[in-house]
Amino acid sequence: MASYVYEDIAPHVRACKCCRLDRGLDLPVPKDVNLVQTRALAKSFSHKIFSDWTQLNAIIKRFEPLIRRRWLKKSAKQRREVLLTARPTMPLVHRPDFEGWRNLGNRHLSREITCGPEAHLTPYINLEDLLQGHNLLLFVHSRGRKKPALFASTDAEKAHLGRGWVTQPDEGDMAMVLDAALSRTPRKYGRVVRLSQLPRHIGTTHSFDTKYGLLTLEIQQSIYDFLLKSVQAILHDINPADFKLAPHAPMPAPLVNPAGVWNSATKSALEADYRTPQETSLSSLSLLIDSRRLAANDHICSLREDPGYFVEQLREWREHRFLGNSTKPQAWRDVAAQVFINALDAHHSWTWIARLIQRMRPIDVQIRAAIKKGTRLAKEDELQWASLAECIALMIRKPMQNLEIMFPKSSGLRGVLEPPHQHATCNQDCMPGSEFGWALKPGTSPAEHRAVRMFRTLAGLDDYSLNLHGLRPLIQEAQHMLDHDTEVSRLIDKWLLTDFVDLAVLADLQYRIIMFQPYCKSWVAAGLPESPWVDRHMRGYYAQVLALEKAVELGSLGTNSLGNPTDGRFNYPSDKRRTAETVRELQSAEAALKLYWKEMDRGMKAGRVDIAFMLKDVLSTDPSTFTTRDWDEKEALPSPSKLASENHVLERSVMPQVGNENKKTEISSAEKVKRKTHGNAQDGAGVPTPAPPATVNDDEDQPQPISIPRRSFKAMSAFLPSNSTIAHAPREVSWDDFLHAMNTIGLVPEKLYGSVWIFKPLPPGEGLVDLKRSIQFHEPKDVRRGNKIDLKQVRRLGDRLKRAFGWNGDTFVCA
Repeated sequence: MASYVYEDIAPHVRACKCCRLDRGLDLPVPKDVNLVQTRALAKSFSHKIFSDWTQLNAIIKRFEPLIRRRWLKKSAKQRREVLLTARPTMPLVHRPDFEGWRNLGNRHLSREITCGPEAHLTPYINLEDLLQGHNLLLFVHSRGRKKPALFASTDAEKAHLGRGWVTQPDEGDMAMVLDAALSRTPRKYGRVVRLSQLPRHIGTTHSFDTKYGLLTLEIQQSIYDFLLKSVQAILHDINPADFKLAPHAPMPAPLVNPAGVWNSATKSALEADYRTPQETSLSSLSLLIDSRRLAANDHICSLREDPGYFVEQLREWREHRFLGNSTKPQAWRDVAAQVFINALDAHHSWTWIARLIQRMRPIDVQIRAAIKKGTRLAKEDELQWASLAECIALMIRKPMQNLEIMFPKSSGLRGVLEPPHQHATCNQDCMPGSEFGWALKPGTSPAEHRAVRMFRTLAGLDDYSLNLHGLRPLIQEAQHMLDHDTEVSRLIDKWLLTDFVDLAVLADLQYRIIMFQPYCKSWVAAGLPESPWVDRHMRGYYAQVLALEKAVELGSLGTNSLGNPTDGRFNYPSDKRRTAETVRELQSAEAALKLYWKEMDRGMKAGRVDIAFMLKDVLSTDPSTFTTRDWDEKEALPSPSKLASENHVLERSVMPQVGNENKKTEISSAEKVKRKTHGNAQDGAGVPTPAPPATVNDDEDQPQPISIPRRSFKAMSAFLPSNSTIAHAPREVSWDDFLHAMNTIGLVPEKLYGSVWIFKPLPPGEGLVDLKRSIQFHEPKDVRRGNKIDLKQVRRLGDRLKRAFGWNGDTFVCA
């Protein structure tokens, strides 16, 4: 990137961000520039931007299909040559602005080597990302088809500038206009005028500070220069004179993922840097919020119905909270109360913002009712948005606080951290400040250092780094680290990932609200987040949080039946074959859990704290559905030889065969019976006459089984065993088979942050089953190492499918 006359405006952009972070240096405030120079530079940038965009637009309209075909056929080496021809100084790695976080050994290198201006102004233009898939094609399509003014705000926001920049002009000062509605020509784009000369609906809120505007123009000039050179290198054999003379080509179809490649939040966030800025959609916000709310619902139901899950949660909370080694009933009652409070708090918070979304009018209706030429929504709509933003900002603090407590005590990091120093019990002259936080032990590996540094920042323990880099970029960098750095991913356990996922989803929601431009700037500038209406709304939220906390604390005082839950009373061998002894043990654990929750509910009612608003949705399912039924001697399996000789036909008619994977169809039991065609059977032959099938009068009430392919049926029969197969040994399932089965039914998988997958329903009529809700599952950590879903997880996933969609073992049949 070239160096321009106003180089003294941004000397800190060309400095090393990681060095500033490590050495604790503040960013200098940009200096003033002569107004004549500013206007001259803005005019030069604007003409260069529109000149490159005009050529790029002409090429895209005529040769975009050809560019796509050629780029997709190129090898990695050929793509690399094209990109380096367009920008020889292009960074090599993903998000080079975070290189200081990953490679601490580069500190001895010069800043000119480690931190060029491209690394911070356009961090998404790098070889690692642009070599993948069709990112360059998305970049070329969005920039070539849309005007530069559409990307002005996002281009400046994506630049990793840190602190020290003023984005909006001061009152009575000069301002730069990059508004899409006013800036349609190079003469008007980037104009520097007085605020008094701007239209009222733009003013200070929707204009740029002159220095910040110049930086935005420099970024855009470098982008269009790079893209124009890239397409010219791809079309190297075409005469430049034909770029505007060739006939127009039809608009190509949208780019899609290759077969078998699922969408992911990481991929979507990466592609967002190359696409047109997405419009905020209430449907997408509602889907993300509802899926998380329903996951919180399932968590509470599992705590109340699954003894194994209940005890597992108690053990993990006690381990990560370090509540002492006491085995007294009071200690376990406190742990159980904290588990339940956290579960109810999560369900209440996600339900609260879900209802806020439901009360909002459709966005197109809000925009039609906007005032001041489309820059301000109606007052009632702005108050709803401001309340949603405030609630999300409050909810973000909770996973950050959990990370602050849990990450030093997680299984992978507790061995490399020293607890805060206690000066009162130490006789040595210790370093000041050591009592305020956990410190790394000497000799830690770079991977351990990266993991601790990242999660320490996400927990809010490093305010400087958090403000400098921003929450959402840090989350994206942490996700990239978990996906590509195996050493770091081994150090992060499920409990850290759970809070990390909540933090990531909330940060994503917060970013989508901020991107609701220009309306978001208007209600923030008007001070609506501090309005009395929003304040009353938040007080109602706090009141319900305090009510549920008080109810659980009062209820836990009378839970004497809990005792020490690790003494064997809650053993739940759900991964074993169903036998008389196993059934007795399952029912005993379920009875102990029911007694505990009976005491908890009685105590909450005695305290006269009404939390019915919390539990009416959670306890809507029938508890008997998830209760182990009594043992029946008919379920006892015969010996293997007897089973093979007597019940072979019946078993084949009910269960799918594990072997013979190439077999297309299953032969029913009726097809295997040899029918006698000559004469009648002898009376003493012992062949019973088959009885006619019983007539069912309520066929209309019985749902018809859903026919699914063999591979999907094998997976679903493990999650949802029928009455005839429940006595057989449980079976593990691979994660890929589970994803394939859910996609076949009509729930499209998408990887979210951490280890969470969301399964989104297809529109009505497009899937085998019309579903109205989504569902989330955590991918087990062992699965990522090539193992299958273990037997306990198979049963738990099956219970959640029953609760969410009402499925059972008779819902699906093999096609």
